[in-house]
Amino acid sequence: MNPRAIALALSPFLARPGYRVAAVIAAVAIVLAAILVAFVYALRRQVRLKTRELNLHIKQLQASERRNRAFIAALPDLFFTIDRDGTYLDCDVPSPELLRSPPGGLIGRNLREVFEPELAGLFLDSARAAIDTGIPRQIEYELEVPAGLRHFECRIAGLDANTALYVARDVTERYLHEDEMRRSLAEKEILLREVHHRVKNNLQIISSLVALQADQFRDPADWELMQETQQRIHSIAQLHELLYESKDFASIEVDDLVAGILDGLAVTFHAVSRKVEMRRSIAPATIKLETAVPVGLIVNELATNSLKYAFSDGRGGTLAVTGGPDGADIVLVVKDDGPGLPIGVDFEDASTLGFVLVRSLARQVRGTVRPLRGPGAQFELRFPAVPSPRKTSLVPALPS
Repeated sequence: MNPRAIALALSPFLARPGYRVAAVIAAVAIVLAAILVAFVYALRRQVRLKTRELNLHIKQLQASERRNRAFIAALPDLFFTIDRDGTYLDCDVPSPELLRSPPGGLIGRNLREVFEPELAGLFLDSARAAIDTGIPRQIEYELEVPAGLRHFECRIAGLDANTALYVARDVTERYLHEDEMRRSLAEKEILLREVHHRVKNNLQIISSLVALQADQFRDPADWELMQETQQRIHSIAQLHELLYESKDFASIEVDDLVAGILDGLAVTFHAVSRKVEMRRSIAPATIKLETAVPVGLIVNELATNSLKYAFSDGRGGTLAVTGGPDGADIVLVVKDDGPGLPIGVDFEDASTLGFVLVRSLARQVRGTVRPLRGPGAQFELRFPAVPSPRKTSLVPALPS
């Protein structure tokens, strides 16, 4: 209908004062009703949108909870929530046989009711420290459970100002494996100790046989040669004696090695060594067994030469072995205050057994031996601190 026609039709009524007020009120009511309808529609639309978002969040939370529960179920760990006083608030246990009581019976109970006083106190102290500092704590303990005596590793972390989470893992199998490895290692150490002891004993027997054989020689030169051979055997035996007494069967301190060699020479060359002061000053350095035998023999040869030739006229003097680490190498210097090498003797070309042996042994350890300028006879042995991966023979390869 045409609005103008409606206005004309109502004009007689609107002309009356009472009807005019009623019309205004009706118009206002219609406008308010329209606004209310629009507000309700908008509100319902907002409610639908918020409900959709809330349902989406609920689904996401449910999915996250399912993932978390699946993650926890896939782990072998035991999860517990406790308060500051040690009361169990929640637990998630995939293996009930690892608990002293059923999981449902833990909620509301206190740690003191489950563990012995000492262990309960350790748990409470660790939980409170984790809550107060925010730093996780770790403890290990043994517990008798239906599955038997088990060894647990536990980590405790604070969740809030009054709650802590502790996660316990059964590490019994690892603990038993480590214990078995420790026993096996101890057995191997005993075996290695026995091997070094028997090698030392066998070398001493050989040394004694050489000494008995030397007594049959009438030529002093031959007797002296046998004595030198006996001293070389004794040096190797001394090395195995040191390894036998050491906690480390694969390496040895250089200072201990040199000390053993000098002590052996003092006994063998007793008549000379009484007048000779033997000194050593070696900085801490450790060498492997495959290096120790050649190095010990080199020091033995050089020191033996000093005792034989530097003090052959019966005079006294000093024999010193010094050195230590030098970068990636270890350097040892054997020196005496005797007359020095005879004129015309070239160390590199000398064909005497001692010098040939020294040069050959130095090559075995990828090292060098060179004479230094006096006074007296001085030789520097330099070799790598870390042995070469190439297999080293304990017997020098002498030229034919």
